[in-house]
Amino acid sequence: MIYMTNFLNVNVSTKLFSWLFIFPLTVLLLQSCEKPEDLGYDIVAVPGEVLNVAFVDTVTVKFESFLVDSVASKSLSSHLLGSMNDEIFGTSSASIYTQVRMISSNLDFGTNPVCDSIVLSFDYSSLYGDSNAVHHIKVYELDQDIYLDSTYYSNQNKTIKYPALFDQEIPFRFKDSVPLFDDGSMSPPHLRLKLSQSFGNLIISKSGQTELSDNTEFLKFLKGFYVTVDPKGQGGSLAGLSLLSNFSNLCLYYHNDTDTSEEYFLINSNCARFSNFNHHNYLGSDLTFYNQVVKGNSSLQSTQFYQQPMASVRTRITFPYLDELAKHGTQRALHQAILVLNVADYVDTVLYPLPLSLSIVGEDSLGNLLNLIDYYEGATYFGGNLNRSNREYTFTLTRTIQDMLLGISEYKSLVLIISGEAIHPKRLVLNSFNSPSRKSRLKLIYTDVNTN
Repeated sequence: MIYMTNFLNVNVSTKLFSWLFIFPLTVLLLQSCEKPEDLGYDIVAVPGEVLNVAFVDTVTVKFESFLVDSVASKSLSSHLLGSMNDEIFGTSSASIYTQVRMISSNLDFGTNPVCDSIVLSFDYSSLYGDSNAVHHIKVYELDQDIYLDSTYYSNQNKTIKYPALFDQEIPFRFKDSVPLFDDGSMSPPHLRLKLSQSFGNLIISKSGQTELSDNTEFLKFLKGFYVTVDPKGQGGSLAGLSLLSNFSNLCLYYHNDTDTSEEYFLINSNCARFSNFNHHNYLGSDLTFYNQVVKGNSSLQSTQFYQQPMASVRTRITFPYLDELAKHGTQRALHQAILVLNVADYVDTVLYPLPLSLSIVGEDSLGNLLNLIDYYEGATYFGGNLNRSNREYTFTLTRTIQDMLLGISEYKSLVLIISGEAIHPKRLVLNSFNSPSRKSRLKLIYTDVNTN
């Protein structure tokens, strides 16, 4: 329902509407010393019209969380690895597909080379969840090509070779330096996975042969790796890995008849790489969330709605009675529209740190998502950043709501997304419009134009 009337008459002149939209509210407030019937008299476009500034935040807002099929996950700045059991969303897992490339052509390991060890390393960029959690990590060789110029989504899988090259339980030591150099100095924290020695000897066996002549032939021989974890039934964590870091590589340590050495294979911008996300059918998730979102029971009038990145949950926002605001005789022109989204009171922000920012896009009748017109006014104007003290996110949607009121908007709804949803794992629970306290709401400031 809407607890205001006569918001906007669509017959109001374009000239008047445009002027009211851009005119600073401060000027109107400064004129408050005048009689109410004289307020704004000197700036109206049509003689006899009077401006009155009013505010309302009771316009009905509908929040409907829904499952996401997949997101583009190719060549990201950071790729997630790990598994985490969340009390609301259940178990989520993240895996990585990536190629490695030779630094130089025509590799030759010398006379009688032997692999001492071979290590696949990844540099940490972030950690979400229990820093002490132990993960069962597995690394497989790919048995299917992946391509740099192809588009990959988070629900795609590729054929792999068995057995695993690495199959151990280890923690993400996000804060522990690694002894790596011969002089005893330490390297920054990074994940090191010691692959099977037989795999290292397989690479060495191709010394001086076609397979190691150049990267085109090498990628036919070694198509890449699939790095994954077993799903966690309790606890867990998700590590962000920077694959383009100098500490992300494959290193082959070996000796021959005359020397001991190592050969690096890099993960660089020429390597195809993408993330895979699995939410395991949301088994073990909160019952209210499961019924409302997973089962799609739209009849549930929940006091919360949900956001989870990693191709999991977004929220569709609609204003079901907004068109009623333009059906009455009194002319009213929109000055400002602010959408306020409040974090649910019970959310543990220590265990589950809040996302730093959210984004809102428009959804047309075909399901296409496009930036809103307000987005192009700049980040400071548009908003979406977390206000930590108020535990809220705000968006300025004035021009978007204006177009909806005038019936000229190309969007049937708005969609709320966690910014960087393929990179950042932080989830969110927010109060809906039905919440008994700190409800999420649309705040409108409008100008009432009375014609005498």
